[in-house]
Amino acid sequence: MPTSVIPKSYLEFFLANIPRKDGSLKHILRATHAYLPMPLGVGWNPNSIQSEYPKDCMVDNLLLTDIESGGTRSVVAPWMHALYKDSKKKNGSNSSVFVKFGETNFEAGEWPVVAVMAILLAQFGVAQYALHHGCTRDATMLVIGIILQIMEGLGSYLYPKYYSPRRSDQQRSYALHTGMTTTHILVLQHDPSMIEETVIFKTRSYAPRQGYVNLEDVAVPWERESDEITENLFKRALLLANWAYHTGFALFPSDNLLVAFVLLGGTLGSEAVQFATNGLPRQNPQKSFKNAKGIRPLLDVICQHTNTASVGFVESILPDPAGTHKDYNEITVTLNKSVPKSY
Repeated sequence: MPTSVIPKSYLEFFLANIPRKDGSLKHILRATHAYLPMPLGVGWNPNSIQSEYPKDCMVDNLLLTDIESGGTRSVVAPWMHALYKDSKKKNGSNSSVFVKFGETNFEAGEWPVVAVMAILLAQFGVAQYALHHGCTRDATMLVIGIILQIMEGLGSYLYPKYYSPRRSDQQRSYALHTGMTTTHILVLQHDPSMIEETVIFKTRSYAPRQGYVNLEDVAVPWERESDEITENLFKRALLLANWAYHTGFALFPSDNLLVAFVLLGGTLGSEAVQFATNGLPRQNPQKSFKNAKGIRPLLDVICQHTNTASVGFVESILPDPAGTHKDYNEITVTLNKSVPKSY
């Protein structure tokens, strides 16, 4: 092998095989387009079908509490973490916000999907260009890589990680907070009448499914058991195919940097789309409150506007070392004296 080939083949092998953690873009877009194949990029995540949302995008100790029952869950759903971070950034500390929304997941719209598909099609166009100019090896590597990305998208569509949340005929109010370290409370209600269908930059309302989504199921989704033979075979075959593909970068070294530039371009394009996309569901903020005296006055406001209170909700945020439920009892007295207000 000529010495001039070695640096180029090493660079391509390095860019194709360094460990990679998938960013938030794939999770955001696949919330509404589960089948979406992502562009080729720098690095490789062998378990890409079941990849996790980036830990640095999560809020420490984020909790969801049913205000009426007091049931509290540690939040897993990435979109709730993103929604809480965005609300706290906009409203600051010692604040509470009442929000209604239709979609119970990320909702990025259509333009990021179009952008990602455009990047993937551009990479396929480069493969065709390479084939017509005699770079058969590079064209083959790009086409195989794109096919594997398509199969990975198909796998995430056919075999989702979680079950769909349950629905009920009663609308409930929930609070997002961080327990006894809380400085911001986000009160949530699901409103199916707000759901819209987006079709290439245009939206139209449509009849939503019956009932209100159980946000506790959304916050901590039920993980689906993968016990089907076909699912296990598909995932293992895709994993082996990816190992074979990435081994090919070592067995068949390149004499140019075409594939390396395509991988870099795919990563840069995906990062640009991610930077311009927050993916938060469409919201209808009802009310917001701030109080410099701290969290306790905000709990009074929240319980009055939802016309309910519970020991679990109050004491998930305010400590009760004496066990007398002092804050809850005072809030209940205030609630019983006040005129119920609609949310």
